[in-house]
Amino acid sequence: MVLKVKKLGVYQYSANYIYKAHVHPEYEINYVNSGRCAIVMGHDKIVLHRGDCVAIEPMQEHSFIVIGAQECQITQFEFRADLPAEAMHSGYNIKMTNCSDILASLNLIRFYYKGLHDADGYYEKLCALEMQKLFLLISMHAQQAVRMYHSCEVAPLNRVLEYIDSHYEQPIELDVLARENHISSRYLRRLFSKYMNVSAVDYITMLRVERAKDLLWYTDDTISEVAIKVGYNSPQYFTAVFKKKTGVTPREFRRCFASDL
Repeated sequence: MVLKVKKLGVYQYSANYIYKAHVHPEYEINYVNSGRCAIVMGHDKIVLHRGDCVAIEPMQEHSFIVIGAQECQITQFEFRADLPAEAMHSGYNIKMTNCSDILASLNLIRFYYKGLHDADGYYEKLCALEMQKLFLLISMHAQQAVRMYHSCEVAPLNRVLEYIDSHYEQPIELDVLARENHISSRYLRRLFSKYMNVSAVDYITMLRVERAKDLLWYTDDTISEVAIKVGYNSPQYFTAVFKKKTGVTPREFRRCFASDL
């Protein structure tokens, strides 16, 4: 097996860290050890919490954002390899949860790779086997994630999430959304807690704050204009919410981070 590693290790990223949209020819695997982050690919945003993982295929444009005022630590693996094609063509761009076995596999690959040039070649063989195991694990967890997405229990939550993602700038009434999807508002809140690890209100707030960051980074809109575009009629209330979630005001955020773009 020919394995060319660009990055393999544990990396700590500061609060509100941004890595702009980019592409590279390597496969990339990110496992979140602590904190919260998002991988953005086109119009899709995959929010990752502790214990979540995502695999990104080569030449897929993506950006990386640390969400909130806490640091985020990830185990990251960027590489090229000549594994069989069928082993490397499934499980990409899908959020995988409860996958500590993927982390264990990444740690083993890291260990074997350090000794890859041993005289007897055992580490090279072990590394090749572990790489195949890693892609089997990714494929397995990705299929589980897809099945869960389409399950009867999760289907109403997915419809609600799609609505929120498309209408976050408008007033959102969870009771109405629940009724339209033929479930109780209490059950909808339970689904959010079970599958999203946040409350419905926190999810909406998080989404609006992330959209506000985009506007603050890439446009010259005033703070009032940004507030309205992400669903807040009061700039003062928007500023208070933004500071609570990020640790800085929208104006401070623009001043500190816009120059890094």
